[in-house]
Amino acid sequence: MVHSMEAEHANRLSTGFSALDDCIGGIMQDNVIFLAARPGMGKTAFALDIAVQLATKEAKKVAFFSLEDSKERITARLLKRKLCSASTLGESSSPDTGTITVYDNPKLDIRAIREIVTAAGGFDFIILDYFQLLSFSGKNTSARIERAMMEIKAAAAELHAPIMVLSQLPRSIERRKDRRPRVQDISCTAHRRMRFVRSWRCRLWS
Repeated sequence: MVHSMEAEHANRLSTGFSALDDCIGGIMQDNVIFLAARPGMGKTAFALDIAVQLATKEAKKVAFFSLEDSKERITARLLKRKLCSASTLGESSSPDTGTITVYDNPKLDIRAIREIVTAAGGFDFIILDYFQLLSFSGKNTSARIERAMMEIKAAAAELHAPIMVLSQLPRSIERRKDRRPRVQDISCTAHRRMRFVRSWRCRLWS
């Protein structure tokens, strides 16, 4: 039993933030972690900090999929961090050297992400920025959200890598007494995002 617990602990990744590790117990191999907050709260910055910690302190291979910002912008933000250097963002054949690989494509879906990760030989940690910009399929918003979450969970298991998914939350949370987010807030934000995209496309082609 002790050996089993030690082995399980050894398979956990550290975020580099002890308070967070103590709260969630580290990150297991096939975990899916949602990092959700209102716009402008620093979700991407925090995720980049975790990526740098994993690459430089744990020698892990990290993939960062940006569906909003360009690869150049994300790379510039990474290089502003003291622990991150140009070599961290390059390819390495050494198992003792961690790397961060940035992909930018606003039209990615989970299937495409799986194919990219597989073609690259796999990663130890995957970050998706952000959930509402992923391409969904389904008859309605709820169906799209449910299917997307199932596909992300399946991808983490198939790729043997934890996936951190950044997600927007509505500003209306501030009006609640406890200000606590709920799972349905993700669906609400996704629905608004889809309506915006459809409206923007209609104006563009009208």
